[in-house]
Amino acid sequence: MAELSETRHNKVLLAKQKQSTLIVTPAGDTVGFNDGDLQSELRVLMSLLDGTNLKNVAVDLGGANYFGTVIIGCITSLGQKAEEVGGQLIICNSSEEMLGIMRVMHLGERWPNFETLRAGLKELK
Repeated sequence: MAELSETRHNKVLLAKQKQSTLIVTPAGDTVGFNDGDLQSELRVLMSLLDGTNLKNVAVDLGGANYFGTVIIGCITSLGQKAEEVGGQLIICNSSEEMLGIMRVMHLGERWPNFETLRAGLKELK
């Protein structure tokens, strides 16, 4: 079983916890990051949803204006895992560019989007 402390050295998918919610903040798009590191970070986050009291995921996209398909794929995986454990995924702090991309990909229909992390966390209570 993974513990949140295992994420302290994450470079791409920064993580913290608030009650039963895992807050994930991508540090930027994956340019310049090692794919192996990213996959390892994602595996730990997924296992946190499997073996702890965490069930919801709040993804804070305030770290950059744009995230590519690799990060969107990670978000999708986290959303599916949250649903498997009876929770949900929300998106917060999206740039206008990311909102447009999510609309085109029909992801806005799947994940609620909030202007701020605080507003999203309040909704998850």
